[in-house]
Amino acid sequence: MHEIPVPFGINYSGHLIAAQSIQVGGTYTCPYCGEALMCDLSSMQNKMLIHPKTNNCISLSDSYKKAKKLIKDVILENKKAETTIQIHQNCYQCLKEIQRDIKYCTFEGVQTDYYYHDSVCDVIGQFSHKGQSIYLGIEIVSEQEQDWRPYSISNGSALRSWIKLKASDVLKEPYNWRPLNSKLSPRLCQSCSNTSKKGSKIIAVADKYSIPRELYTTARKSPGKPFIADIETCYRCSEIIPVFWWLGTPFCEDEPPFPRPYTIELRFSKQYGGKYWANTCPNCKSIQGDNHLHVFETAQFKDLLSPKVKNRESNAISVLMERTKLFY
Repeated sequence: MHEIPVPFGINYSGHLIAAQSIQVGGTYTCPYCGEALMCDLSSMQNKMLIHPKTNNCISLSDSYKKAKKLIKDVILENKKAETTIQIHQNCYQCLKEIQRDIKYCTFEGVQTDYYYHDSVCDVIGQFSHKGQSIYLGIEIVSEQEQDWRPYSISNGSALRSWIKLKASDVLKEPYNWRPLNSKLSPRLCQSCSNTSKKGSKIIAVADKYSIPRELYTTARKSPGKPFIADIETCYRCSEIIPVFWWLGTPFCEDEPPFPRPYTIELRFSKQYGGKYWANTCPNCKSIQGDNHLHVFETAQFKDLLSPKVKNRESNAISVLMERTKLFY
């Protein structure tokens, strides 16, 4: 029976122990499969934990070992300016998959079987950012492995950044990392990035008119607040002003959530033929019609109309056109 050294073991207290720190008389088990490990203390300068070779331990599978070595080699190539690496993640706002390029010479060092705060990194890459050392932990998952691994970096590790890669994916595309799971700094896709820039402008306009930021959001996907903000040019005074969408618009006759922006008021509309809760201009106090903000093709909140509301408001537009004799 072949015996294979492993870098870590779990002691009787359940703590992860590096092989070099094992004690005489201690009992240790494999952190991957739970099998008992043998201690080799023949050299106090080179203590070893020995794993009996079986087909049950993930850490001994060929695909796992090859993928781990391949990732280490790829990082070394990047360090030597020989290759770039692509890493995929989801836009944190719309969840669309985006690709990031890890450029030449980003990585400065690499280690395998790295012990970090009671977790094991299969591979860890080091690079610098703004004068600080940053570590990217990489976990390799073989085909037979369960979703959860004890002492995994993806199981509540204190490591700032980590990714979990499938061994077969690494062997197929070693320079193209598609994590099964990850903890990476958030990124925006191009579309959401453009929206984010517009969001900064919306906030600046709302701040100008003292609309509290805690009342609204500029994010249209998965909003966490009842009011979504945008900007519009007042038809009367030509000032750029903040306007808001909420559940129930357009032509909302029920009172909106409170607290709410002070520019939302219950106003009478001659075109509508009654009162509804409407956006108003904070500069000249004029009503900003819901047909212009929510219904017409150029409306700021046109994309937020549900199919049911769109059908309802299509009829409303016909009524408004008849009332005001506006044909377009």
